[in-house]
Amino acid sequence: MDALPKKITVSASQLLTLPFLFVLCFLFTPLHIQAARAEPSDIVVNKTMTSFSKIPGMTKRELEYGRQVIEQMNYNSQRITRHISLLPGANFGQCKEIWAMLESKKASFDQILAFEQWVKLPDATMPLAVQVLETIRDLTREEVKCLRAFLGISKQRADAILSLIPPIVAMEPSGNFASRKMFAVRGITAEQALDNLSIIEKFTDKQAWVYAAFAETKRMDARTVTDALPLFLQLRDDAAWNMRTLIKKDKLNRNAAWRWLISYFAHPVQVQEKQYYRYDGRERTQLLDAFYAAGEELVWTINSLHAVSDEYGMEISSSSLQAMPKEDLQRLFAKLSQ
Repeated sequence: MDALPKKITVSASQLLTLPFLFVLCFLFTPLHIQAARAEPSDIVVNKTMTSFSKIPGMTKRELEYGRQVIEQMNYNSQRITRHISLLPGANFGQCKEIWAMLESKKASFDQILAFEQWVKLPDATMPLAVQVLETIRDLTREEVKCLRAFLGISKQRADAILSLIPPIVAMEPSGNFASRKMFAVRGITAEQALDNLSIIEKFTDKQAWVYAAFAETKRMDARTVTDALPLFLQLRDDAAWNMRTLIKKDKLNRNAAWRWLISYFAHPVQVQEKQYYRYDGRERTQLLDAFYAAGEELVWTINSLHAVSDEYGMEISSSSLQAMPKEDLQRLFAKLSQ
């Protein structure tokens, strides 16, 4: 028979000794180690105050007020304060306005990074910063990614961002994604990018996804990515999905993707059928392989037909689906793609 474990007893004096040892450890810890936790906060505050104190025309009272506010700020708000304090036109009144804004709704780290990109533009000013920051705070993560890609375009004016925000906010996430890829194309200007948004905002999800893949192809340039927009807008969803698969699967470059777009995918079905027989064997195989790879999504859509409910919210049975005329099945199929 196994021996019972020994009972461990702890005396009252031993219990009292433990807290005492912790106190001793703290008391004899070198002061510079105890202060280490406070140092980063002090360093950040002092760094922020150095920037804030450079705002021209401030009184001692305003400077002291600023210190009290800054000492209570989180790290992100201090970063913003440092940047706005060094902008042309910086003044105490608009600093207070921005502080109140940050207090009412904290900015995320991604939003801070976007704002820091913006303040580097040559004509960024404090009055404009108030508008920009107020707008950035309300953006979703996808919209902020889109904004940051736009801010990567060279030679843009600081107020261009105000023209960018409304269309990207109105877009679906797929439109934001397509816009982001378009902004990253070599040589595109801010004016071109903003003009292109008027078409991208009309894209379906699949049109946006294939356009994003097109914009990412090797050696893509501003002219091609702009000229292609109306063609992508007229793509059927199935054609868009097939073309995206072809681009991704075969790693097409700009010229190859453009040729497939204008010679096949941008045409109606009857033209595509004729064009197919004009291709050589290698091109036909390439196209059929893309159709096969893209077909998995179509199979899932067909397989999900039973998940469409009737007007009473009840799932439609397999027998009902089998008995349906083609027109009704097509209507249900279209409903899944909405």
